Amino acid sequence: MVRESDGILVNENPVQSKVLMIPKFRFDEVNEKYKKYKKDVVLLMDKLDEKDKENSKLLNDIKSIKKAYDNALLNLKVKETFVEGGIFKEQYETIIPKMTCREDEKLDLAKAIVELIKQTK
Repeated sequence: MVRESDGILVNENPVQSKVLMIPKFRFDEVNEKYKKYKKDVVLLMDKLDEKDKENSKLLNDIKSIKKAYDNALLNLKVKETFVEGGIFKEQYETIIPKMTCREDEKLDLAKAIVELIKQTK
């Protein structure tokens, strides 16, 4: 019931909150779907984690292969430098393993050795 007091409408009956009830069979149906989908999500997450681990392993393999490739290419360039400098295979094969510098310095060292040999001739 509504009454007017000083030009203001006032509702005398407070709003009652009503609890919505769903039938048990419908709740069970929805709950079972939820449980099934939750289980599916967990299985998919496990598969995703497994694939991530496989990808990480493959990425590490690729990095190690690239590093080996870079080292082989560097050694080939060092050998090429020695050959161009007139040093024979028997000679540079004894020199290369004894090079104690960092890998990225080997090519510069090989060039310096070749230059030194050329100057002494």
